Amino acid sequence: MEAFQVSQLTKELVAVRLKKIEDPCAAAVEVVAQTVRVALRGAQADPAERARVIHDACYGGLTALLLAAQDLPRSAALL
Repeated sequence: MEAFQVSQLTKELVAVRLKKIEDPCAAAVEVVAQTVRVALRGAQADPAERARVIHDACYGGLTALLLAAQDLPRSAALL
């Protein structure tokens, strides 16, 4: 079975939300947080694995914001 791609999933979820939301940066942060919560439910207690999930979710969210030409510094600060 292929590894769960948190970054790709988050990027796609944020991209869809960006088209419908008034404040794309805040919406992206909300999606990233939800993705992390879901992904960490099944994660082992290994701190390195947890850090990778958080990194991947943030990376995916920021990638979607970059592709949508949104305010990356503001989004990063909110994350």
